Amino acid sequence: MISRLPFILGLLLTDLAVAGSIKVSQVSDLRFGVAPQGAAAVTIPAGTSETASNASFRVTGNANQSFTIAIPTGNIQMEGPLPKKLNQIDVHSFSSFPSGTGVLDPSGAAMVYVGATRTALAVNLPPGSYDGAFSLTVVY
Repeated sequence: MISRLPFILGLLLTDLAVAGSIKVSQVSDLRFGVAPQGAAAVTIPAGTSETASNASFRVTGNANQSFTIAIPTGNIQMEGPLPKKLNQIDVHSFSSFPSGTGVLDPSGAAMVYVGATRTALAVNLPPGSYDGAFSLTVVY
């Protein structure tokens, strides 16, 4: 008698979708405006649309794809007239809309709005233009 063992054919199918790149383009700067020496702290809200003060960024990538938003968690310094290291204004408490995660629309685009708080200005802070930079990072 011939014994027949069952023959099992295993077939493994895999599925992989490679996400395209995600890009961020700056649309507008975060602007704290003009203030006198000794001025109080100012908070610019992230808002839900572009304003004259908040920063705005256009995110593009795969349609309907969710993405994570990372903004500064600490202070950044805006530097002014020379000597720059002595003439600084702290910016902190960054916020974004959407907050934490966003979703690209069916055309593969979304807007991200960023706000922050500028510390109170010292009464002896030299007049002039102060600027700084911060990073906005988005990932799938």
